[in-house]
Amino acid sequence: MRFVVAVLLASVCFGTTGTAQALGPDASSASVGAARILIGGGALGLIALFLHFAGRRGGATGTSAASTPGVGLAPSRRVPTWAIVGIGALGVLAYQPAFFAGTAANGVAVGTVVALGSAPVITGALDWMLRRRYPGHRWLLATAIATAGVAILAVATDQGSASASPLGLLASLGAGASYAVYTLAGKALLDRDWTPIGSMGSLFGVAAIVSLPVLLSTDASWLATGPGLVMALWLGLVTTTLAYVLFGIGLRGLAPATVSTLTLAEPLTAGILGVAVLGETLSAGGLLGLGARGRDRGARHGGRATGAAARGRLTRRGVGGRRYRRGMDVILIPGFWLDASSWERVTPLLEEAGHRVNPLTLPGLESPDADRSEIGLQDHIDAVAEIVDGYGADAQLVLVGHSGGGAIAHGVADARPDRIARVVYVDAGPLGDGLAVNDQLPVVDGEIPLPDWSVFDDADLVDLDDDLRAQFRARAIAEPKGVAYDPIALTDERRYDVPVTIIASEFPSAALVEWIAADSPFTRELARVKHVDYVDLPTGHWPQFTKPVQLGQAIAAAIA
Repeated sequence: MRFVVAVLLASVCFGTTGTAQALGPDASSASVGAARILIGGGALGLIALFLHFAGRRGGATGTSAASTPGVGLAPSRRVPTWAIVGIGALGVLAYQPAFFAGTAANGVAVGTVVALGSAPVITGALDWMLRRRYPGHRWLLATAIATAGVAILAVATDQGSASASPLGLLASLGAGASYAVYTLAGKALLDRDWTPIGSMGSLFGVAAIVSLPVLLSTDASWLATGPGLVMALWLGLVTTTLAYVLFGIGLRGLAPATVSTLTLAEPLTAGILGVAVLGETLSAGGLLGLGARGRDRGARHGGRATGAAARGRLTRRGVGGRRYRRGMDVILIPGFWLDASSWERVTPLLEEAGHRVNPLTLPGLESPDADRSEIGLQDHIDAVAEIVDGYGADAQLVLVGHSGGGAIAHGVADARPDRIARVVYVDAGPLGDGLAVNDQLPVVDGEIPLPDWSVFDDADLVDLDDDLRAQFRARAIAEPKGVAYDPIALTDERRYDVPVTIIASEFPSAALVEWIAADSPFTRELARVKHVDYVDLPTGHWPQFTKPVQLGQAIAAAIA
């Protein structure tokens, strides 16, 4: 939810642009646009540099995401980071003149509707083409309703009835395409573990450098006046710097197409300010446009209902004949040494996909001082089964287990096979009856603290850099010995009917298939599961830290 709020607040900042220009002195669009990018983009770039040199990560690290459609580009098609920054900066530069050319030719109403109304459509189409990820019917419906609302708002204002210029329409479409380009570029940098400010700062910082000669080539005398300076600072620091910091934060946890749809709140803000501050009039059609915007919000976020509507419509038949709802109840089970907070960068992606998410802290992991001396594997299985029992009989439950949490998820699938719609194993798999999770981990004073990194294989630690290791160790809580050492007890063969998705990170899914074919003891239980899907997400053993966005997308795709 916080990502949605960040984008909406950014849109409010964006929406003040037209009012600020109207209240300021006369100046050419090229001059104002160049000043805005120079001040705002320059400030973003300086903030990003400051944070980088202060020790925060501002550059790309790690490998590409998954080779599975819907999760990212394959490694062989990886675009150089410098190219992404350059393309994104060109999008930033192209947006301003294209937008103002469109509004100059056809008026603010038509120009704004075409530019901002086309942006989410173009963004979704480009994202679909580049990432092979369909934005979804919900996005399509929300975009249609939101765009219709914006169009009604524009038509309802008193703008005259001049016919539209084809060149002006092309310019506005160019502005929408430019917006889509730097939205996708920013998202690509975030997917490479750039920070939100680092992503936006790089794009706008490069654009600011190029904007300087543009500004010098125009009549910039308006900047020497008090009102002109105030306008330039507002446009630069509020509608650009602050707005894009918020925009980058939201972009980190949302799909690009969703971000573009949410930013249609910008013309809504502009319309309200036009009426309240500039004295423009809004007819009954304008009020209808506001109503359409409200319906758009409901289409995106679902709202609340009662009775059968609240329980949801069955919309998809899953693997093995199970029916899935649009919104599932997803229970996230952490691996060893971790609590519910370990899922904090994954949860927003699943919530944005329309699911209800419940990350767990297991018994004995509540704090470093918690008593865990008598806790065993069955205690954790029973604790999760009790949570499952707390859901309504019609709830569609998905268990997601990371590492040792996978054994717990499998134990719950054995205990409640008729309640679980799917189990997603994150770098884990179903543990066979009578086996222990890992009875080789070193025990200290009756519990298992996070070992030295030298205990782990190199494959475990891929992409887990020094900062992430320090964060992991700071949050780590000793694991109860019994959870790792106790053999699991399985009794109900209906567990094999529960569909399974394996997200393979440390080793490729092809290796799992080979081990199954070779009747490896490690995969013997997995081989008996009737319905298994595989997703490759190449990284180390903790993708919730090293590739959280891609992991969230992979889980959402598995239960869509």
